[in-house]
Amino acid sequence: MKKFTSTIFLTFIWLFSFAQGAFDKSIAEISSDLADKLNLKTKKKVVVLYVTDINKATTVAGKYIADVISNNIVNNTHDFQVFDRENLSGIVEAKKMIAEGYIDVDKAKELGKLLSVDGIIIGNYTVLSNTIKLTIKALESSTGFVIAASMKDLPLDADAQAILGISGSANDSGNRGFVSPLNSNEQVNNPETVSKECAAKNLGDYCFLNTTKYIRVVVA
Repeated sequence: MKKFTSTIFLTFIWLFSFAQGAFDKSIAEISSDLADKLNLKTKKKVVVLYVTDINKATTVAGKYIADVISNNIVNNTHDFQVFDRENLSGIVEAKKMIAEGYIDVDKAKELGKLLSVDGIIIGNYTVLSNTIKLTIKALESSTGFVIAASMKDLPLDADAQAILGISGSANDSGNRGFVSPLNSNEQVNNPETVSKECAAKNLGDYCFLNTTKYIRVVVA
């Protein structure tokens, strides 16, 4: 009976791990690594800002990654206190700084005072051909200096592609059927880095600007 019960328990753990997905598990791993480093620095009151893309822009994917990091740190065994950045209606200035995504030394100090936190967690990601390079850092709120950092390659699996708003398998090459054309030197189309001109002017999925004497061509 004990053996049977143990088998059921292990099966449950395996199913839970499988259901979590490789993308979320990778974020959990980098979150745990940063939490361990913060614990050594005795920084237990933190806030997780939106993770930005490589251009320091806030995105849906960045907000999702930040939420997963925040949840993992809340549930970490080191007993962190994590400020809920979504509950900032009464702290207008802090809400503005968090919405901007980018934070410098002076802003880190100001935010630390406003929220009474020891550490401010920031991050950015870059979409590569088969992975997403994620870097997260913890700033000491009193100085704005980096006191902990971690970097990890997240799998560009179906979950990650759905969050990024892209399609196709991680082994595809060229344009993976995205709704926007590739930028120059961009091997994998990232909708968050392509020019917004086509969408803004409703020019269709692909637009070309011809600088010669010939006409401009628009492919819808």
